[in-house]
Amino acid sequence: MLPELALSGYAFESAAEARAGAVEPSALAAWARPGRVVVGGFAERAGDVVFNSAAIVDASGVRAVYRKAHLWDREPSWFAAGADEPPVVETEHGRIAALVCFDLFFPEWVRVAALRGAELLCVPGNWPAPSGGGEPPQPARAAVAAEANGIAVALCDRHDAERGLRFAGATCIADASGRVVARGPGARAEVAPGHRAPLAARRPELYGRIGGSGA
Repeated sequence: MLPELALSGYAFESAAEARAGAVEPSALAAWARPGRVVVGGFAERAGDVVFNSAAIVDASGVRAVYRKAHLWDREPSWFAAGADEPPVVETEHGRIAALVCFDLFFPEWVRVAALRGAELLCVPGNWPAPSGGGEPPQPARAAVAAEANGIAVALCDRHDAERGLRFAGATCIADASGRVVARGPGARAEVAPGHRAPLAARRPELYGRIGGSGA
């Protein structure tokens, strides 16, 4: 995996700078490798619009592109928000889905990927380091998302700084039981396909208000 906006950097100073770092998805075909699936973030140029996107790439090329739906902080100044559901791609390593960074904060969106059959959710991110120091919360968030949906969740975060913004280094892998089984740069783990028990016990008839804005 590669982090969010891996080809351009994150700390833009203008929309023009974000556009200058944007590429079309076909540029990501260079990531293709036999026997390997790569998920990574990039600034996507789509005509006159720029998205904060993630690509799923295997030996055949770019399999799917996801456009970040939940934009954080100043990101709406640089990017348009995506509106399509997370793609789920059948690969030789299982069914893989992608979100981007702040999307992980929204359990409804993670659940959409699980309901579409994902076994592994990959989340490129650029999470800021906690302002008060200490451990970043993202691995715990990944573990909760994994257990609640019966899928493995992998985060790839930056471990450096850019223009004064220091990143959390929250790279980790959580298995479908909610255990964080690997952390840190280059984290690797073998995880079993997700189980569907949490999804099988759902009662959608009770959840009618969850998508609304009311109290």
